[in-house]
Amino acid sequence: MRKLLILPIVLAIVSYAAWPVWSAWQLRAAIKAHDLAGIESRVDWPTLRSNLKQTVAVYLEDESHDGGVLSTVKRMLVPLAASQMVEITVTPRTLALVLAGDLAGSATKVSAPSGVESDTAVDAIDDQLSLRRLRWAFFETPTRFRIEVTALTDPTKRLVSIFAAQGGSWKLANVYYRTP
Repeated sequence: MRKLLILPIVLAIVSYAAWPVWSAWQLRAAIKAHDLAGIESRVDWPTLRSNLKQTVAVYLEDESHDGGVLSTVKRMLVPLAASQMVEITVTPRTLALVLAGDLAGSATKVSAPSGVESDTAVDAIDDQLSLRRLRWAFFETPTRFRIEVTALTDPTKRLVSIFAAQGGSWKLANVYYRTP
């Protein structure tokens, strides 16, 4: 009888733990399928843009500590321009390119000759969203889930994606690179 009482609790915990993983998998599928509407619905755009603006502001603040007139103007204007650039450039299409590790766009990819099957092992290694690149996936808090993958361009860097529980779903709330 006691086991029957524990079973629903265990199922609830396993379901809750699998929920953000499933959401991340759906975002991955939308990115791989170039489904912009699917990407749009799985990302918290205001939070993502806000987090990116903060990251850029911290980076820009670290860059200039001269003290001259040019430095003062730079401190005033560059964050404003950077904020506007984040608003303009952070879109489903650019997010898909960044997460897929294809910043130059798929137009630069070399395609296999027609009628020739591509090597799936090589494709999996060259795929930024491949499970082979996964390094960590864990809960930071009960409402924040973190996924770290090895960056395609530099194996020493990690692409970190943070999913946050919002209402009845998990949505991407932050993306950044970090070096271990």
